[in-house]
Amino acid sequence: MEFDENFNPIDPSQRNSWDTPPPPPPEPPADRRINQTPPPPPPVEKTVQPEMPPRNNTIGLIIAIVLLAAVAIVSIAFNTNSQATVSPVSTADQGLTVTGTGEAYATPDVAKIDFAVRTEAKDLAESQKNNSEAIAKIKNEIARFNIDAKDIKTVHYSINPEYDYYPARQPRLRGYSTYHSLRITVRKLEDADAVVQTLGGAGITEISQVSFTVDDPLEVQNEAREQAIARAKEKAEQLASLSGAKLGKIISIEESSPSPDYPYPRAIDGFGGGGAEVGLEEGSISVTSTVTLTYSLR
Repeated sequence: MEFDENFNPIDPSQRNSWDTPPPPPPEPPADRRINQTPPPPPPVEKTVQPEMPPRNNTIGLIIAIVLLAAVAIVSIAFNTNSQATVSPVSTADQGLTVTGTGEAYATPDVAKIDFAVRTEAKDLAESQKNNSEAIAKIKNEIARFNIDAKDIKTVHYSINPEYDYYPARQPRLRGYSTYHSLRITVRKLEDADAVVQTLGGAGITEISQVSFTVDDPLEVQNEAREQAIARAKEKAEQLASLSGAKLGKIISIEESSPSPDYPYPRAIDGFGGGGAEVGLEEGSISVTSTVTLTYSLR
């Protein structure tokens, strides 16, 4: 005898047979089974999920928005500050720059005479020899003026071949020329005219320049500089007074190089040793100085 879970006896007629399969479901009539179409399955509702941007793109978008906001804030702050600080440039920042020019004069105390000797010969050594002999003769002639050796200086010395040129032929070497130019400083101006006459009779081939100057130009340069600074200061004071500004200290000083203006002789009459006076004139020299001063303004 079998019992259920409550320990009650089970009627064999009511006992389920687990080994016996359940009866099949009844079949529909033949006509309905042939023509009937199975019903369609019920529609499946799909839940559409909103597309979310990738994680990396979302982070980049957030960073870009933050940067744009920061730029906008800085731009607004900059424009605000610019409008608040705009003001005319003060004259104190610019300063005041003035220029003064001074000119001083001096009487020359020395004369400088530039002359040259050119000699030519078929042989180079012979050309040099002839030239040195001519220079020695000139030095001997001017020795009576007691010109020191330091006051006789070579300015240029050169030797060049000389050619004869023909229309339909090659040039032919004629010889060599030697050129020697010197400068004599005459410290006794009363002798300058006589020295030029002596040079003309001693065999020189050219006098290129005669100039009168001062041996030490420092004094006249200082005088010109003092005038330039005084005139620049006077101009600055006048400009400040007219504009209502007050001068501060000098913050920069610039000076252009003093430019001496050396006179030249107006005439060298009688050149060539004819015995007549040459007619040299000393004149005077002028030195110009230009000074630029910059003041701060108060």
